[in-house]
Order: sequence, then structure tokens, then C-alpha cells
Amino acid sequence: MRWHLSWPAPVSLPPRETLLEAQDLPGEGELTPRLGRLIEDGVREYLTLATPCAVMEDIAPDAFGRVLHGEGCNLGPLPLDQVLARAEGLALYVATIGPAVPAAVSRWFAARDPARGYTLDGIASAAADGLSLLVTREWTERRFGGCAPGWCALPYSPGYCGWDVSGQRALFAALEPAETGVRLNDSCLMQPLKSVSGVLVYAPAAAHRTRQDYPCCDTCLTHECEGRVELMMQGMNMDGGGAGPGMCR
Repeated sequence: MRWHLSWPAPVSLPPRETLLEAQDLPGEGELTPRLGRLIEDGVREYLTLATPCAVMEDIAPDAFGRVLHGEGCNLGPLPLDQVLARAEGLALYVATIGPAVPAAVSRWFAARDPARGYTLDGIASAAADGLSLLVTREWTERRFGGCAPGWCALPYSPGYCGWDVSGQRALFAALEPAETGVRLNDSCLMQPLKSVSGVLVYAPAAAHRTRQDYPCCDTCLTHECEGRVELMMQGMNMDGGGAGPGMCR
């Protein structure tokens, strides 16, 4: 089954702590008046310009195997292989906050106002990252009526954990997400910027907690996958919705 999704901009706005972390600021405590105004102005601009939307579609395991193999450039075996072995459902997705916010970021930098450009860019990046969670929640509810006890759906994306970024081409060919307005350039970078893509995997929660001794782990600079999995699982158990206007006051 295929679903096209759209949300009001406030729904895609992350919590205050997430927005501040995107600016390399502490998630708690008071901001200076100037920083507070920058964040508030960035939030207002985001809410005015953002048009978040997504498309997602179920895919059979054998068909996804061909997508995952892509152009044969993966650094495998992959952690995702372990998860797929226990999966009960898969779906491809592409989501974006739309073209207007990235265009506004470019205008601020062109106008030599890097503070506003950097602030809006951080807000947009945090919102785009959050779209994967919104898509995951929607798919889980529509496809399975929510997560069963001990089960969880999580997104996995090309460019991470050994899945080569060239896999975007196979993903886009299979999903054909033209209705989102997202396309790939020659380097497999999504346009507009602040778009996300990948596969949603519904499996036992334990299956998502993969070991960290795969070939791709040797080249990883962060080793944040365990923390990411835990945060995503927590997010799946929280009520949806963004912080809304005025969240930094």
C-alpha cells in the first residue's frame, strides 16, 4: 500500500531542547536576548515557509533486497541484515520540509547575515530529522494499528551503517516519490535540501539493537547507533506534535 502524507508546519517543529542542540546550545537554561530573538525569528520563519510532506509505500522483502544491494557498493555485511532477518514489515519513504526553507537559508547567507542563516539552517535540519519519526509513527499506525508490545519500527537510510549512498538511486527508482518534489542530483544528494529517505523496518525491538563489530563500524566516527535506536524507540512511545509557536520564550 502507498500513502502520501502532509502535515501543518507546527507538527514538524521539534521540541525546544532539540532545536537548541541543533545550534550547539545547551537544551536547558536561559538564552541571551540576542540568541533568544534569533531562535524565535527562525522558528517564525520556519513555520511560515515549511510545507512538510512525505510518501511511503510497503515493499516485499525480496524487492527490498534488490534495493538494498543497489549498485553493489555496500560495505557489508550490514547491521541492517540482522534486523531484516526478523522483520515483519518494510516500507520505503521520502520526506521533505519543502523547498522554501532551504531557499531562505541561502538568501540569508547571500545577504551576509550568517547568524540568521545558521539559525534557520539548524532549525530546518532538526525538523527534517524529525520527519523520519513522523513517517514511522504514521506507517506503524496505518499498517499495524500501532506497535505490539516488544516490537518497534525504525528508519534506516542510505549513507549510514554500510548502506552506500548510491543506494538512493535504487530507492528512488522503486518508490518514484515525484509527488514530494524531491529528486536526486548526480551525487545522490536529495534536492531540495532538508529531505530524508530510507526504509522503515517493523521488527522485535531487540532486533534493532545490533552489535557494533561490522565492517562499517571500523569507519564510523561517532558510534552513536545504540543511542539513536534508544532515542527513536522513546520517540515512538511519545505523543506526536511539534512544540508550536513561542516555544523558546
